[in-house]
Amino acid sequence: MEWRMDNLENALERHSDILDNHAEIIRDQTVAILDMKENIDNLNTVIQKLTEQIGKLTSEVIIHPASSTLRDISETEFSNNINSTNLSDGTSALGDLSRACNELRRSIALNATNSKINIKRNYKLTKKVPLNIWLDNINAELKANNLADILDDSQQSDVSETVIERQNRKDQVRDILISRVDDYYHNKILQIKDPLEIVIKIKEFRRAEANVTDSSVREKLYSLKMNNRESVNEFCDRFDSIIRDFENCITKTPLTEEEIRSAFFQAVSIKFKEIRSTNIIRLQATKSEMSLDDIKTLILQLESDRRKSDGQPSDDRQKIAAKQAIITDKCYRCNKVGHRAAFCPLKEYNLWYCFYCQAVAPHKGDNCPNKDNPKDGYRKPRRN
Repeated sequence: MEWRMDNLENALERHSDILDNHAEIIRDQTVAILDMKENIDNLNTVIQKLTEQIGKLTSEVIIHPASSTLRDISETEFSNNINSTNLSDGTSALGDLSRACNELRRSIALNATNSKINIKRNYKLTKKVPLNIWLDNINAELKANNLADILDDSQQSDVSETVIERQNRKDQVRDILISRVDDYYHNKILQIKDPLEIVIKIKEFRRAEANVTDSSVREKLYSLKMNNRESVNEFCDRFDSIIRDFENCITKTPLTEEEIRSAFFQAVSIKFKEIRSTNIIRLQATKSEMSLDDIKTLILQLESDRRKSDGQPSDDRQKIAAKQAIITDKCYRCNKVGHRAAFCPLKEYNLWYCFYCQAVAPHKGDNCPNKDNPKDGYRKPRRN
């Protein structure tokens, strides 16, 4: 009986040891499962980020294939997402995914330049088409296809390329150029392979056709006058066209801003005599003459005022004419003739001609600090 009890105790001890071993194994398995779950969660997070990034960039390529930012992504950007997460398992699969993403980026970058935006373009250079309009269309088409750097070195391409790839892009530009000229110009550039030389040669042909030289354009600019029936916008277009002709000339003496301003001033001052007095007043007040933009703004305003006056009923015009016949056409704000105070250019700068100071000043005569001690030549103004 006693030996049976000993055997039973031994059996219970062995059973207890087995249960302890099982409990320890279960604890180890639980820890391993929790670690695996954490690794899986981290892996899913990284995969989700990569998937979102690929989806975003792929949609951008579909919308803007020639300017996609996929070309600007560094090759380590995807792997940085991996290195920022410590995984004890599954790194091989994630590495494969990263390499696939980088391969996708490189593939899209290399083929982006061949992407075509579905825009219908039906322009061609003929003798009647202005050269600047044609060049603007060409530049727009090249930019849309990421080829603008072929004709303009200042516009660097976003993709690093080999010599063969560069030549292929040049061939694409040449194809675009010859498809955008008529047979007349095409015959003149048949033997030219470089696209930049084609554009230069076309410019030379157009200058020769128009017999345009820097001296002839300068002479045309200096003799330019605004017609009485010509609107300000029409004249500005004609003036700008001459400036563009000069810019297309091969010259060592470019037009200065002052030359352009002076030529424009002289051309419009016959029709708008008010700008001469305005320029003098501006010079006295600010020590600087009116700029080209100032002159354009003023003559546009004067043109608008004249149209409003011409649009009034005849009875109103007669009444206004009768009043103006009585009132001397002299401005008491600037002490000049040729306009009335309501249209005085000094009004814009909040200035007046002070009879006490005998000069243009930022105050009226009634508020002049020299009122009790006027300068020589002071004469009290008379009003009719």
